[in-house]
Amino acid sequence: MLVGDIRADNSPSTSSLVSFAPDGSRAEFLSRRMKTEFVRSCRDLVSQCHARFAIDVSATERAMIRFGTADPAPETYAIYFDLMQALNGNDEAACRSNLDRLAAPAIAAPNLTYRRWGGLTTDCAERFLRYVNIDPSTQLAFADVPEPEFSEACATADQTFEMFKRCAPEIASEIRGLVNELIFVDNAPDCVMRFDGATSVFSWGALFLNAAEHNSVVEMVDGLAHESAHAHLFGLSMGDPFVNNSPDEVHPSPLREDPRPLDGTFHATFVAARMHYAHSKLLASHVLTDVQRDEALRARDLSVAAFRDGLAVIEAHADMTPLGASIMAEAVAYMHAA
Repeated sequence: MLVGDIRADNSPSTSSLVSFAPDGSRAEFLSRRMKTEFVRSCRDLVSQCHARFAIDVSATERAMIRFGTADPAPETYAIYFDLMQALNGNDEAACRSNLDRLAAPAIAAPNLTYRRWGGLTTDCAERFLRYVNIDPSTQLAFADVPEPEFSEACATADQTFEMFKRCAPEIASEIRGLVNELIFVDNAPDCVMRFDGATSVFSWGALFLNAAEHNSVVEMVDGLAHESAHAHLFGLSMGDPFVNNSPDEVHPSPLREDPRPLDGTFHATFVAARMHYAHSKLLASHVLTDVQRDEALRARDLSVAAFRDGLAVIEAHADMTPLGASIMAEAVAYMHAA
C-alpha cells in the first residue's frame, strides 16, 4: 500500500499519516480503517463460504451489521483469520464453526480493558497464542498471572497512564486509539525465549505484556511505548511489510539477539525511536523521582544504541517500500533532531 493511496474525506493528510510523533486522532483513523477493511473482507469470506458449501450464513451477515456502531474485539479479528485459513484449506467443518463464532461476535469494550491470561477462554487463549507465534522464529508460551501480580500490574499501568497524561498526553491517546485490551501474561515454564511483550495484527487491538517485566512505571512506559509502536506500524501498513526483501533474508536486529528478517529490523528500529521519544518526554517533565530519572536515562541511552544499530542494517540492506521509506525518514529526522 503506497502512502499516496490513502486519500479519503476527513482522513489524515499524507504527511500527518506518516509523521513520527504519536497522535490519538490518527490512531482512531487507523483503527476505523482496520475495522472497515475487516468488515468488507469478512463479508466476502462469508459469501464465499455460502457459495462453496451452501452454508446458511444469514446469522453471520446480520452480525456484521453490528459493526456499524460497535468495534470487533481482538478475538473477533483472530476468528476472521481462522475462517480465512479454513476456507483456503477447503475445510467445511472449520468454516461452519468459525461462522458460528462470528454470528455472535465478541465486541470491544468502549474503553481500554485490562485482562489476565487466565481470564480468557481456552479457545481465545489458544487462538491468540497461535497468531502471536505465527513467526516461526518467535515461539512464545504464556501462563496466567497470579491475582496479586495482576493487581499490581494494573495499578502500575494506571500510574503510567496518569504520568502520560501529565507528560505526554499524545502517547496515552494513541495507545487508547489503537488498543482495546491490555492482556497481562506470565512466562510459561517451558518457554525458553524471554519476552517483554507482544503485538499481532492478527488480533488487532490486543497488547500482551509480561507482568513480571513491568514492575516499575518506567518499565511500563517501555512496554506500552514499545508494543503500541508495533500496533501503529501494523495499522499504517495493514499488516503488509515495509521492505521488499524476502522474509528468508535475515540480518542482525536491535532489541533481539537472533538475526531477523528485515521487516522485523524495520519495526525494531522505529520502535527504538518511539521509546526514546517516550523517555525524553518523561525526563523533560521533571516529575520523575531520582530513581525513575536514572532508570529512564539508562533506557533512553539503550534506545539510542538500538536505533543506531538498526538504522545501519536498514540502510545497508533494506529495499524499503515507499511507505516504509517515508516512515523511516520521519524517525531518522526525529532522532537526528533529538
